[in-house]
Amino acid sequence: MLQAFTQMHQSETRAEETYKVVILKYPKSVKILRAYVRFLREIKNDPWKAQRYDLQADNYEQVKAMAILSVSSQHTTVIILGQLSWGT
Repeated sequence: MLQAFTQMHQSETRAEETYKVVILKYPKSVKILRAYVRFLREIKNDPWKAQRYDLQADNYEQVKAMAILSVSSQHTTVIILGQLSWGT
């Protein structure tokens, strides 16, 4: 039984270290951040740290959505301007 708990603890530690390395390499990856949030909540039972990373993922999603809207808006303006110039 002790051996099983030791293995679980070692696996948890390896997972934590792996997440840290991956997040350092891909700090803006929402998928990785969300997976880490799930790990923190379900395995580590650390809702405070999970919330911090969840907010970080939310911020990246919001920035990405704003960038897409901005590009979409600029593209629409170009299309409209292009149609106006064709009409003259």
